[in-house]
Amino acid sequence: DLVTALVLRDFVDRGVATLGSERTASVDSALADIDARFRSLTEEDGAGLLALAEPEARDRTDEQWWWRRIPSSGPARRELDRAAARERDGRVRAEKG
Repeated sequence: DLVTALVLRDFVDRGVATLGSERTASVDSALADIDARFRSLTEEDGAGLLALAEPEARDRTDEQWWWRRIPSSGPARRELDRAAARERDGRVRAEKG
């Protein structure tokens, strides 16, 4: 799922940081290519859909840039939209209740 992929990206970031002087241009280039592909398939999460839909992501959106991006389309995006709508509907009902 999306949160798992973002957590894995965190692990990659930490692993690359530990390379120190062993870090090479090829590592940086490969990571830049992967990040560019991720950016091409995602968009800024200006509405905070990830935080609404995935409670475990709420405290992480201030961390790395990838925590502030969501899929532009596809099944993961549709699920985020549905989950965020359910969360918003629940808040509205609670406020009216």
